[in-house]
Amino acid sequence: MYRIETITHKDGTPRTDGKYPERIGSIIHLDYFGTGKVAYLDYLFDNKGNKKDGSLKTSTVMASHFCDDCNMYIVETMNSIYYLKEIVE
Repeated sequence: MYRIETITHKDGTPRTDGKYPERIGSIIHLDYFGTGKVAYLDYLFDNKGNKKDGSLKTSTVMASHFCDDCNMYIVETMNSIYYLKEIVE
């Protein structure tokens, strides 16, 4: 499980358009199948802790890595960068 910490444009500025602000803080299960594919962020809870159904399908993933310094999984797509904090149960 991951919490969506932030979503930015490719230049690093926060995504404030559309539903992006509502996604921050949501808890998701990440279905990711590698570079060149899309990723699915399957919602478990919204940013208020309420159960949530549905998925967010990203654009094509260009790169991904785990950032040791920030303790986050970073997924860079064609249009956005997703910063996902792992939740350890």
